[in-house]
Amino acid sequence: MRHRYRYVWTDDGLVRATTLDATVMANGTIWELRIGRREGGGSNIHIHVEMAFKGVFKAIGPLAFRLNGGGAETYRKWFMKTVAVLEAEIPPTSSC
Repeated sequence: MRHRYRYVWTDDGLVRATTLDATVMANGTIWELRIGRREGGGSNIHIHVEMAFKGVFKAIGPLAFRLNGGGAETYRKWFMKTVAVLEAEIPPTSSC
């Protein structure tokens, strides 16, 4: 599968990806992550998704996403898997 996005990062913690070309998703489909500080440490991440499918996936895609908890929930799961991979690859820092 292929996915090409146009990304926009803003200074206020927004990352927005707009689909330019993809196997399954229609052009113009977006996902957004809004990242902010959480009191006591860590981050709050809000995920917003506006998706449209193309081809045969117009019928199959929405059902698959609903069965997986919905579009934003599916993206959340993918995002958390990505974060876990990145955390596993980042070597721990040593404090001297």
